[in-house]
Amino acid sequence: MCLVERDRELALLDDLLTEGSSGRGGVALISGPVASGKTELLNAFVQRASVAGVTVLSAVASHAECEIPFGVADQLSHNVSLPSGDVMEIQEIIQDSILLEGVTTVDPELVRPDHARVLAKLHAAMMRLSSKGPLLVTIDDLHHADRMSLHFLRYLARRITNRRVLLVFNMLSGAAPAYPLFQAEILRQPNANRIHLEPLSSCGIAQILTSHMKRAEAERLLPRYEELSGGNPLLVNALLEDRLGDAEAMNCPVMPNTTQAYRQAVAVCVQRSDELTADVAHGLAVLEMSQATHLVGRLFSLESDAVQRCKYVLRRIGLLDHRGFRHPETSAAVLGSLDPSRRSALHLRAARLLFREGVPAAEVAKHLLAADHAGDAWAVPLLLEAAEHALHEDRMELAAEYTRLAHSGAVSPDQRAAVTLILAHIDGRVNPVAAGRRFGALAEALYEGRLQVGQAILLIKYLLLYRQVEQAEDALRHIGGTVRDMSATESSDWEAFRLWLGCTYPLVARNAADVLEEAGHKPTPPQYTTDPQLQSAGLLNGVLRGELSQPDIDAGHERLRALQLSDETFDPLAMVLCALVYADRHGAALAWGTELLKESSERGVRSWVAVFGAIMAQAALRSGDLEAAESHARAAMDWSMGVEYATASLVLSLTIRGDLEAAGRLVSHPVDAAALQHPAGLYYQHAHGHYYLAINRPRAALLEFQACGQSMQSWGIDLPSFVPWRSDVAQALIALGREEEAREIANEQLSLLSPAQGRTRGLTLRVIAEASAAERRMPLLNEALKAIRDDPDRVEESRLLGYLGRTHYSYGDHGTAKRLMRQAREMAKECNAEGLSNMLYLADESPQEAVRDSSEPVGIEDLSKAEQRVALLAGRGHTNSEIAGKLFITVSTVEQHLTRIYRKLGIKHRSGLQSMYDELVPQ
Repeated sequence: MCLVERDRELALLDDLLTEGSSGRGGVALISGPVASGKTELLNAFVQRASVAGVTVLSAVASHAECEIPFGVADQLSHNVSLPSGDVMEIQEIIQDSILLEGVTTVDPELVRPDHARVLAKLHAAMMRLSSKGPLLVTIDDLHHADRMSLHFLRYLARRITNRRVLLVFNMLSGAAPAYPLFQAEILRQPNANRIHLEPLSSCGIAQILTSHMKRAEAERLLPRYEELSGGNPLLVNALLEDRLGDAEAMNCPVMPNTTQAYRQAVAVCVQRSDELTADVAHGLAVLEMSQATHLVGRLFSLESDAVQRCKYVLRRIGLLDHRGFRHPETSAAVLGSLDPSRRSALHLRAARLLFREGVPAAEVAKHLLAADHAGDAWAVPLLLEAAEHALHEDRMELAAEYTRLAHSGAVSPDQRAAVTLILAHIDGRVNPVAAGRRFGALAEALYEGRLQVGQAILLIKYLLLYRQVEQAEDALRHIGGTVRDMSATESSDWEAFRLWLGCTYPLVARNAADVLEEAGHKPTPPQYTTDPQLQSAGLLNGVLRGELSQPDIDAGHERLRALQLSDETFDPLAMVLCALVYADRHGAALAWGTELLKESSERGVRSWVAVFGAIMAQAALRSGDLEAAESHARAAMDWSMGVEYATASLVLSLTIRGDLEAAGRLVSHPVDAAALQHPAGLYYQHAHGHYYLAINRPRAALLEFQACGQSMQSWGIDLPSFVPWRSDVAQALIALGREEEAREIANEQLSLLSPAQGRTRGLTLRVIAEASAAERRMPLLNEALKAIRDDPDRVEESRLLGYLGRTHYSYGDHGTAKRLMRQAREMAKECNAEGLSNMLYLADESPQEAVRDSSEPVGIEDLSKAEQRVALLAGRGHTNSEIAGKLFITVSTVEQHLTRIYRKLGIKHRSGLQSMYDELVPQ
């Protein structure tokens, strides 16, 4: 290490040596904080004295040898430059002294007569050495010296006034000074000097830096090095070593990326500090995790002034500044200097202290986790509270660690069951496979009566979610036999569960109808409660059973939309989003679902992303946005919780696009029997049926559609806007040439629809028109087109335009027919529905002619209603975000509309719409 800013001290030692050489013996006590350069100064001085011909006796005290009598004095006799006879004399005296009684239990102040005789012999030997020439005796790290050697050095110091002897000692200046009586006596001697080393100044640090880099670079980095080192030479050089060892860090003005040397240097500083200072350093590093460093005195039962002394020393060492540790790496290195068992014990002590102080659970739990301890009576509930807090912050791994630790400390079976359920919930967000492994223990706890109503409901939901239907039904029957009197909260939970089960697993609900009805007392109806679970379950249940009007659905949506996304609100929000999709309110579902999906993705909760993505795939499919539907579906398929819905959406989207090979691969996969007891199974059958229609297998399609209808009717959720199985059956019948039957069942579906269900009404009218005589098709198709444009589905609208074009063609209106067919093809292509687009051409057209014809621009009158609304607002100067807000659609949908509008009108920029504004305004 380079000796910097120690010229004054070295000169003073030289003067003392000169005086000693002339017969005026003296003592120098070099003190300073850890790593301040005491040893380097002493070594430099010894080298100069040796060159000057002075006899040098040196020793280095060590904490490991501090109990060896005369250990330091013995080191002095091993200087190879001494004549062998002098060496032998000193060594023989020390060997004889070790045999003295009581030499290992020396009084720090008093010397026994027999010990004094040994000291006199050693003194005499030293004086004989000094008579041959100047003598320099140096002891490094004297604070670790054994007591007999200290007695000898005191004895020697009192008797060198007129001798050619200089004694130079290095001692650590800490919060608790080592051997204060020794220091006081030494410094009372004539010609005694204390040399105290200060941290390096800015100039000193700059001097070190310029020896390793150009001056301009050193000046730029100087403030940062001064900040991180506090002037400690060891830390400055360690920072340089890390920087020079990291090529990228050479151009970085902050802490180097590689901090190995710095961490080691910090550890050395702590390990070489006095015990009190090291304790406070470790305590500060531990408590810093919880921003409770003000309690460090309480941690070690220290008085305030003792803590302040330690902090002062740590600032002098360069580890602390007025704010605390100089850098996070500093704190980490201080902690790393602790033995693992000692570190764990200190964290446990901190946890107990913070708990008594009433510090928030999340802060206390950090220390329990670091100590790997949950044995205190209060630890388990505190860890669970901290886990809940971590979940709210979407720190799933941390929540899982807290909960696993709580599980290890759970004492009673009831407590273990409750913790296991929480673990299953956390695992469900990050690792479904791990969650599934816990259900066996949870089911056992249920049958032993260790789960409360809410916990039992949660377990049944998990069992169903993971397709363990039989186990869920067994658990449900067990609850029915044990649950009778419930609190108001439990009753509300039970009713919400009953409604949820009827919506999501209607077959299970039907099989357990008696249990669901008999267990508990009559709850508050959903419309008269503020419980989000009950409200959302009531809304979804009402939609699926066709019991709610459009205003009721909108009101329920508005009430629940204000909920903030969390573990507690995820289920309610997902149910409301489903209700909107099932009620043909897919535009509102897309707008709101986009927000929920974005937040879920940003917060990194994969299970939320999967479920919301699966719902969004359905909403996008119903709006005709096949690209978005596929994107959402594929993302949801990466996570098991949304795979059935997502697969059904993907099959249907690929079929519409005409990628029948890819759709066929998905259809060929075996279907989980448990999925067919869930609404996802209905979507499976719906999608598979349309795939069979596309590959010209109408009988297979008919079987799928009829099975879907039978399930919906038996489950009591026969809602056409959920799955329009009757119009599906009608399309299969038309393909089989059974138009009358098709018309009859499609009319039955039409009678079940309200005017607000525009999309389902439009596709139903289109199917009726297909099955009707030619003269009846035109009004039906026009009515269908109006309905579908009120609730836009681009794919269905393109189908309608195609049928309408063919109908006009059959009437001889070839011009209108071509215009409508061209518009239908264009719309299908914009939806990426290539399979549909390839089927949209007239009898006198070839597919190639139809493709060429599609590139011709159309007029304003050929814009869809939705496109006209977007064009009008854009013409007024509104931004895409403003248009999306006004029309309750996504910005992406606005952009897609504008792309189609520009193409249809033959314009390239928004300014073209502004110039056409008068034409866009409805007359």
